[in-house]
Amino acid sequence: MTVSYATRAPRSRTLAAFWRRDFWRRTWAMLIKEFIQLRRDRLSFGMIVMIPLVQLLLFGYAINTNPRH
Repeated sequence: MTVSYATRAPRSRTLAAFWRRDFWRRTWAMLIKEFIQLRRDRLSFGMIVMIPLVQLLLFGYAINTNPRH
């Protein structure tokens, strides 16, 4: 059975839908891969969590909200 060109979706629309689906699949795979790597490497996980916390504490103590003049 042949499909006439009038009934098929335009090629650009089908490629765009495929690309979006493929993009999210690759993004999800990369996210899972990174979490597996973080679980293996405790030092990297500690740095990802602790460095922003230390910065937050330092900036919290450095900012003074009392007006002087």
